[in-house]
Amino acid sequence: MSERRELLQEQKQEIREAFTLFDLDNDGLLDKHELRAALRALGLDSSRETIQQHFINNIDNNINNNSVSSSNSSTNNTSNTVSYDTFFRGAASLTLSRDPKEEVRRAFQLFTGGRDTLTVGDLRRVANELGESITETELIAMIDEFDNDGDGALSWDEFASLIME
Repeated sequence: MSERRELLQEQKQEIREAFTLFDLDNDGLLDKHELRAALRALGLDSSRETIQQHFINNIDNNINNNSVSSSNSSTNNTSNTVSYDTFFRGAASLTLSRDPKEEVRRAFQLFTGGRDTLTVGDLRRVANELGESITETELIAMIDEFDNDGDGALSWDEFASLIME
């Protein structure tokens, strides 16, 4: 039996905020450039294929609902704009289709800069970037708590088990 997932309230709010932020002309619609920027801001795939699959292909289905508008000067898909309802449905679908393990792997790569282990130095850098004041002793304790093999760093497996369990 497949698990039915729903967006968290925070995710719904993030989608709303991204739409509002990138609706640069405040017309209630996103053009293709605004759409790409909003998707990237949400950390979602903004490739041409993804946009085609989740947004453009839904145009015919959505015209009767006034959720997509197209410019009178051209009939090709590049002139189409996406309403909030269409954006929300597409962004929600993309959000819910994310693989949680892959998302954790991406976070690990961000922390480590692509290396195989997460070190105290990595934690220090992230804490500094976030403006957090954490002592060296606290950083070492964070690593030590989950460092199962005692090498002073967290491997992908140690990090994944920490995050995903």
